[in-house]
Amino acid sequence: MMTTPNWRQATFRIIFPTADELAVLCCPFHINAQSRDSIPAEHTTNAAHYVGGQEIPGTEVQAPWTSYYAKLGNAPVAITNYGSIWFETAMHSRRLMAIQPARSELGVTHLAYPGIDLQALVDSGEPMPAEVRRQSRPPS
Repeated sequence: MMTTPNWRQATFRIIFPTADELAVLCCPFHINAQSRDSIPAEHTTNAAHYVGGQEIPGTEVQAPWTSYYAKLGNAPVAITNYGSIWFETAMHSRRLMAIQPARSELGVTHLAYPGIDLQALVDSGEPMPAEVRRQSRPPS
């Protein structure tokens, strides 16, 4: 009998983190782009895999790198799945960074792997543009 590999474990690459390592995971952190469309369709609601340079339908934008993308309005947002949590990603100094768990407006579903504290990840992420604007207003 052939068994199907657990796609959730495959997002960790070769080295599977311990429960203690997962418990202290915080954003931002370096992450590998998902170069293959390997996550089952039922777990990619509102996300699609595009190859770098491929036009993202509904936008006038080409994917800057190969990864999954979700849309926020008409703007594509690069996302990567790690530990069954979708992370918004950004390129910093030619390295891909997971900057925060994907915001609810993207409509992707998190299936946090046991040991991951999703709320702690949300709290550790980079502030959203609206939060930056609120924080940069002078006191009244």
